[in-house]
Amino acid sequence: MTRETVKSEEVNFGHVADIIQIDTRLLTVLLEQGYLPVISSLGADAEGTVFNINADTIASEIAIQLKAEKLVLLSDVDGIYLRAGEPQSKLSRLTADEAAALIKKGTATGGMVPKLQSIIELLRRGVKSAHIINGTARNALLAEVFSDKGTGSIIAA
Repeated sequence: MTRETVKSEEVNFGHVADIIQIDTRLLTVLLEQGYLPVISSLGADAEGTVFNINADTIASEIAIQLKAEKLVLLSDVDGIYLRAGEPQSKLSRLTADEAAALIKKGTATGGMVPKLQSIIELLRRGVKSAHIINGTARNALLAEVFSDKGTGSIIAA
């Protein structure tokens, strides 16, 4: 027989919020001790209300706060395409200004828009580059980081 020891309540993750502040002290301690933190894309306000925050936005803000050299975002696509679903239109390298133009022209659509917006902000705030790679492809991260060609798209300031 088990007893309920924790009060449970339903949380509406439809509440969406922006990041106001990230306290990186715990992350810094974990990283210095050789741990790899896994971070949820949830946040809370001063009253304890839980909010859903775009995971790319959180990753970008953490990279900025930690003064990272680069950020690698895993996606279900191989990178940024000029024409969705056409692998030959994949862009291997572009600048923040070119990424902004893709948003403005409507070339970037759906989930790629907030991803690119986060990357543009990240680059403007000091991180040198960001990569978008296919997280479902075998060895994609190794190929992106350790080869000249890479597997995804790199966006640089």
